[in-house]
Amino acid sequence: MSLGIYYVGDCQGDLENDFELPSYFRTDAAIFYKQGQLRTQINFRNLFNIDYFEQTQNLLRVYPGEPFDVHKVAGVVAVVFLIFTFFTGFCWSYAEFVNLMIYAVTFSQKQADPVSVPLAGKSALGLKEQLKTAQAALPDASLRRIDFPSKLEEVLTVSFKLP
Repeated sequence: MSLGIYYVGDCQGDLENDFELPSYFRTDAAIFYKQGQLRTQINFRNLFNIDYFEQTQNLLRVYPGEPFDVHKVAGVVAVVFLIFTFFTGFCWSYAEFVNLMIYAVTFSQKQADPVSVPLAGKSALGLKEQLKTAQAALPDASLRRIDFPSKLEEVLTVSFKLP
């Protein structure tokens, strides 16, 4: 969270000193959240909704500063949040339907669940050989997790983290 207080003193409105703009204090704030490489930030300008003049060219062209509009900021954040919440909840609740839609749109088929079948006359690979084979397939990856099967026909899962 951050807070900024800006003070601008009385100043002349034009080069001929025909009029003067009043001083003002403007308060801005920001709330931010950082998780890994993701950073989200919301800025609030003119937090206390003061009247001030941001710029002038002459007596006929004096530009007021923008007021604080909480509805605009809150509305955009709320809409984005609701869209993500709806989409995530829909996909989670109707995963079978969503997966079928993904297969239809991508013209692909559901992959069969892997099953381990011992080959006749061959012994199973040891853990070292399996890790060596997996590491050769992903040389830049680091080992993250090994999931051992609970039944003979299940598969050994080796998970790597890619850089």
